[in-house]
Amino acid sequence: MPAPRNAPKSEVLRGLVDRVVFHNEDNGYCILKIVPEGRRDVVSLIGKAPRVVAGEEFEARGVWEPNRDFGPQFKADALKLRRPDSLAGIERYLGSGCGQEASCGNPRILDQTKIDPRHHALPSSARHQFIPCPAHL
Repeated sequence: MPAPRNAPKSEVLRGLVDRVVFHNEDNGYCILKIVPEGRRDVVSLIGKAPRVVAGEEFEARGVWEPNRDFGPQFKADALKLRRPDSLAGIERYLGSGCGQEASCGNPRILDQTKIDPRHHALPSSARHQFIPCPAHL
């Protein structure tokens, strides 16, 4: 059955997860604040993901829907997340709290070094200051 003529056209959106507003671990439903590529403003994304962390990069397929209370929101039919490879993304990802891959801490990157996107990690020349998670003091 073809889509109605006035149905919004599906598009692909890529960018960075700025903040996780809500995430249901049982069904994956999430509300995210994101920064789409090529834009500076933060917008809402509604979708499903088994796990999501601020700082992750995303690719979503869906449509923009108006919301009377919150403005335009991107409703994703498909949402793919991956670890960041930009300095800002890595800082946000590692500083997002206690996470399995972040070794439960809040590392602060002290020098602005180049990141090799082929390795998806900070180079060994980067210096870190490790601040323990308050929950584990």
